Amino acid sequence: MFTILNAARLALMQVGVLTLGVLGAGLHRKFDTMSGWQPPPLIQVLTDYGFISLVIPLVWITVAARVHRMEVSEAAKNVVFLSGVVLVAVLIIFFLIVDFGQGHEL
Repeated sequence: MFTILNAARLALMQVGVLTLGVLGAGLHRKFDTMSGWQPPPLIQVLTDYGFISLVIPLVWITVAARVHRMEVSEAAKNVVFLSGVVLVAVLIIFFLIVDFGQGHEL
């Protein structure tokens, strides 16, 4: 289950989710600005500094590669792999809440 190829694919999925999430935040900010509303603070932070979040997959793939080379059990390697899957799920939920869950009070 845990191979470097699968870990690399998972890291690419993390990058894709982060990219789409930041682009969605930018779209949200553009829509709010064009509508005359003030974008929520978290949207502003994501559009201004969202590129820094690309450190997350970098750190994860680094840890995964180090664990892959270590003499540990397959169960420990699978835990690292599943942590990457959980990270993708958490990122998806986070960006769905941020990009679509913040309404405006009229």
